[in-house]
Amino acid sequence: MGAVAVDIALADIWLFSVQKCFGLPAGLGVMIVHERVFERAADLIARGVHNPGVFNLPAMFTMVQKDCNTVATPNVLGIYLLAQQMERWNAQCTMESRERETREKAELLGRAIEKSSSFRFLVRAPEDRSPSDPQTITSLHALCRAQGIELGKGYGKLKEETVRIANFPAITCGDIQRLLQVLEHVRSRTPAA
Repeated sequence: MGAVAVDIALADIWLFSVQKCFGLPAGLGVMIVHERVFERAADLIARGVHNPGVFNLPAMFTMVQKDCNTVATPNVLGIYLLAQQMERWNAQCTMESRERETREKAELLGRAIEKSSSFRFLVRAPEDRSPSDPQTITSLHALCRAQGIELGKGYGKLKEETVRIANFPAITCGDIQRLLQVLEHVRSRTPAA
């Protein structure tokens, strides 16, 4: 969503955030729900099989259909910013060209990492890697920062020994090329382990 096209037919529910690939502030989630989910949820509730708690999808659906109302106060600013971003993107390019550029940047990074003796992918199988968030094992945060590049850290136990290289639409091929130059410069100054 945002960086690569997804086939919405592959799942009944899609839930995503806007702060990464859409380049927007955190605080807005978007959920796309197939109508059969509402029907199934209503059936389970009616049979007493499911206690929906906060996410009572049939009740939410009824509120929207009947009163054009929401369960909670919507993030109006987030919705406005998402609409503005979509309008800007649609004027600039197609989803196909955005995905093509995202995959091109992922390939640039992938080729450089595969050729490197200093870097490697944490996720070994190429088919399991996200084209918008490749990960490499390294400890180059401070060295890259000194070159004016801020690398993301990993998560959990791997946070301090993992670099997340963002490949979001706001990042250009030129940004990726510059990162690769800095990584090569840092690699050439770092003794092999």
